[in-house]
Amino acid sequence: MPRDRLFGKKTGKRNSELFCGTWNVRTLYKQGAALNLERVAEKYKIRCIALQEVRWEDAGSSKISQTTIINGSSAQGHRLGTDFAIHESIIHMVKDFKDISPRISTLTLKTRDFQIVLINAHAPTEEKDDEEKEEFYSTLEDLMDTGVGDVKIVLGDFNAKIDILPQENDEGLVYFRQFLMYDCHSYNFLQRTQAL
Repeated sequence: MPRDRLFGKKTGKRNSELFCGTWNVRTLYKQGAALNLERVAEKYKIRCIALQEVRWEDAGSSKISQTTIINGSSAQGHRLGTDFAIHESIIHMVKDFKDISPRISTLTLKTRDFQIVLINAHAPTEEKDDEEKEEFYSTLEDLMDTGVGDVKIVLGDFNAKIDILPQENDEGLVYFRQFLMYDCHSYNFLQRTQAL
């Protein structure tokens, strides 16, 4: 691991970083998918991966080589499921895992000085009914409002779409739909927005 430098001289302090990522794997319910996940995590040296659409029905944990997959339950019929893949080098930091719903789970990591809460979310697509979308965003907002964790990081698949709409002069106009925006000035503010 690289050492920090001050005025060109080594300070002797280790520079430790926690690399997190997110991946909609589509499924880990087929043969070889979990081994592929472990290979990719090692290749990119990612220590914590928030996974969506894992599709494992039973909650629990599975160890594959140097990676432990902590999973919640998925919806009936091997649908959805949000899990975390944790490298063995940081597994000792895991304090708590909560399976909130098939679309949301949390992982609390305890560092020397503070707690990090990783919120893994898999938003419903635009085609889903309004009740399902409202329930998802309400649950996510409630999680952000809780006092647990010094640092909260939202990871996941928010199913954002880019639409190209023709204008009168046949040029394309690109709209970016931003479904979730977190206002970093107020830790208790989470809202859905639609922006150009």
